[in-house]
Amino acid sequence: MYNLLGVAWSLSTRGSFGFPVSPYISALVNDTNGGGNSLTYEISAYEVYSFESGSTPDRVFYTQDTKLFVTGGFVWAGWDYLGEPYPYAADDDAPRSSYSGIIDLAGFKKERFYLYQSRWRTDLPAAHIVPHWNWPERVGQVTPVHVFTSGDEAELFITGKSQGRQKKEPLTYRFRLSADRTTITADGEDLTFITAEVIDSKGNVVPTANNTIQFEVSSPGVIVATDNGFPGDLTKFPSTERNAFNGLALAIVRSQPGKAGRIKISATGDLKAAEIVVTAKAGRGN
Repeated sequence: MYNLLGVAWSLSTRGSFGFPVSPYISALVNDTNGGGNSLTYEISAYEVYSFESGSTPDRVFYTQDTKLFVTGGFVWAGWDYLGEPYPYAADDDAPRSSYSGIIDLAGFKKERFYLYQSRWRTDLPAAHIVPHWNWPERVGQVTPVHVFTSGDEAELFITGKSQGRQKKEPLTYRFRLSADRTTITADGEDLTFITAEVIDSKGNVVPTANNTIQFEVSSPGVIVATDNGFPGDLTKFPSTERNAFNGLALAIVRSQPGKAGRIKISATGDLKAAEIVVTAKAGRGN
């Protein structure tokens, strides 16, 4: 069976920001890393802090994008609720509610709301800047700025002056096919093993790629099996659709009896397609 990543369990207080900001995602909350303030019971809304057995959204998103065995995500919680005020639950004068919601107890959106919106609703143009700009006590200091956006590029301006631009570089990955044998016997039994690779612009295999590959073959060939080597992949062997596992997948193609000719094998999906030709001949293959 496939696994479900568990769980996106971030902690924050709407509109509250602590310094310094942890350079790590899914950092634990404490008074020394900018995550929390045990005097005011606030947790920084930079959205990089999480419950000890949970993860922040960024880590969940990355895992969903790069790991075959992750088929979805679970968020705890959509809305702050009464009780479970971790990490302050053991205090004598503990807060009344949790910190894990995407929306706070009064129904106001936290910063994290816009991070999820940018991920889940890419059809909505959006940009949300974290934190706010009222920092008289931080004049002369560097204040980290995070931008949650559904766009491909973000540029930050302060009083009309650009502070820099960050762009999501488009992935130039593509599929590549190779065959262990380019000529097989047209006897209905001979096989060729087709390796599908996800490669980058320099031709290197992408070791974290788990893209879905749709294999197709023209007559006089037939796909008898696909695989990727991952023990947890329960996709049936005859399936012509297979996820790559850490950059690789395999298709096994068989000739048809008495049918010689060119067999075109193709790999398509969300990347640039690839194809290769294997020849089925009467007589001995090589």
